[in-house]
Amino acid sequence: MTPRRTPLKLTMAAATLAFAIAAAVLPFILRDNHLSTNMDALLPDDPWIEAHLDFLRNSQLGSTAAISLEAGPGADPGKLARFAENFAKLAEKEPSIKKVFFKIPPDEATEALGFLCSRIPQTFSPDDLNELEKLTSPKSLEATLRGHYRDLTRPGAIFRQKLFAADPLNLHKRIIDKLRSLAGDSGFRFHIRDDGLWSEDDSHLLVLVRTDAPISDAGRGEEFVKAVRRCLENSKPSKRFNYIIMAGHRHAVDNRRLLRRDIAVTMAVAAAGFILLFAFLFRDWRAIFVFAVPFLGMGSAIGLTWLFFDGPSAVILGMGATVIGIALDYGIHVFVAAKDSLSNTSLSEDQSIDNAVAAVRRPIIFSALTTLGVFWAFFLSSSPGYHQLAFASTCGIALSVWISLTCLPLLFKVGEPKPSRRSPYIAKLADAFTALHTRSKVRSVVAVWIAILAVSGFFAVKVGFQPNIRSLDGISDRLRNDEREFRGIWGES
Repeated sequence: MTPRRTPLKLTMAAATLAFAIAAAVLPFILRDNHLSTNMDALLPDDPWIEAHLDFLRNSQLGSTAAISLEAGPGADPGKLARFAENFAKLAEKEPSIKKVFFKIPPDEATEALGFLCSRIPQTFSPDDLNELEKLTSPKSLEATLRGHYRDLTRPGAIFRQKLFAADPLNLHKRIIDKLRSLAGDSGFRFHIRDDGLWSEDDSHLLVLVRTDAPISDAGRGEEFVKAVRRCLENSKPSKRFNYIIMAGHRHAVDNRRLLRRDIAVTMAVAAAGFILLFAFLFRDWRAIFVFAVPFLGMGSAIGLTWLFFDGPSAVILGMGATVIGIALDYGIHVFVAAKDSLSNTSLSEDQSIDNAVAAVRRPIIFSALTTLGVFWAFFLSSSPGYHQLAFASTCGIALSVWISLTCLPLLFKVGEPKPSRRSPYIAKLADAFTALHTRSKVRSVVAVWIAILAVSGFFAVKVGFQPNIRSLDGISDRLRNDEREFRGIWGES
């Protein structure tokens, strides 16, 4: 009879577990390498896409949120300006909020006026230019200057001197009228009153908020949205006043929340299914360790990814954790083979288990390699996030296979040898599959399989794909309703 525990096998198993546990705790040690919540990891490394993302990150458009303040039923619209002012004072204390606009700043209005003046050929139609030409004719100039001279000789003319000097032809009024017409042509509905942007019925006031949080960073974006919402709640004149926050950051936050929820639900359902499977089919306390193998393997894979990648993506690692269901199969094969081998009384327990594990070792390794081949293809992707997914999945599956082959067999060498207690459910399933191996039934099974494949292939070629990437946007119903209501108030281009 061979020794019950060879030192080499015990040492190898101990080293494997020590390595896996050490790798799993790496994220708690390497705290400087923060987990990234940026959704950019899902996008390909393409210069065209990167240029557009840089525009959204660095432009004021991507870093600005629009807030529609509303005076609800029974509320006084005259208090909306105070609502905006109180919000601006509270927002100054928030580190994620850089600036709040609820009135058109004079310096920016002057800068915008100068910009529009420099773009008169682009904003004025041929009729406008003809009228401007008439306005600058000698007779028209003489009449305009005579009028200014008369106005300057009247009382209070000192307040008009700078205006006449800066814009003697009163062009700013024409440009502002043109701006208003352009705003109407663009589809947006608003009017300027008291230097603020108001809705057509004066029941809504538009407030703009700037931040330095990237539009694709879900973590910082969530902090920004929470800060804005907190300041709005604390600055309401009464409960009758409402608000709508429009920001690209909300899309990133909702998509991250959806991914987290889906991964959590998937893992919970899978865990419940595995527990029921082991409880009713295996009926062995050692089956718990089979369930622990993929979790330890993926925990180690996440730790190694944390070590080799700068700012690993939380979304990508969450997607990689779903391969736990794949990695569980290897432990099940080893467990069932080792357990069934105990019924062989002609050999010692160690020999029976070793022979059983040796018989399934090659199929397990080859099946793992075919699975890894799919994930290795992700290394060819142009998306950096998929490289992390391929690395984490490779490490997780490889470690799960190694732990299954080196550690699980030792569980059956704990305590005195016991005969294998085969579950009646497993016995019935095994007998059913064995009955299908007769020549006539095998042909029937193959024929049915070919028929199903042919029907599936016929319908597969007719399946259409949605080319609009917005269909992948997993935003909440609340955000959809807010966007719909915001467009109903302010219009859209």
